[in-house]
Amino acid sequence: MLAATKDFLNPQQDKPEGYVHGSAKIVTGLLVVACVLYPLTGGWGSLVALVLAIVVLLGRRLLENQAAGDFSDLAEARRQYRRTGNKEYLAFMKARCTQMLNDNKVLTAESKATLNEYLVFVDKPRGRAGR
Repeated sequence: MLAATKDFLNPQQDKPEGYVHGSAKIVTGLLVVACVLYPLTGGWGSLVALVLAIVVLLGRRLLENQAAGDFSDLAEARRQYRRTGNKEYLAFMKARCTQMLNDNKVLTAESKATLNEYLVFVDKPRGRAGR
């Protein structure tokens, strides 16, 4: 029991998280709050806490799906740029990476590093062939 609690408070860094940080700690906290509120509020406080837990889970899923789509678009833009040399793909990649870094505050460190790699790719000097 003590080891499980220790692992919960200090998760291993090699676990794959996806593109955004997990919401397990927040949801677990809300479930504990729901358990505490149940006898105090006759169930209504628990209902609110459980609805909030569902909202957190759905919000994380929405952010994860959006980030997955954006990363897929970025990979395709890089592939198309390498194939065609069209500089509009570079402009798209720069705009999308900058927007994601500014707007999405729950990206994992690995996701941010990947976005920065795309920005380095975009800013890399190009020869006359454009590649």
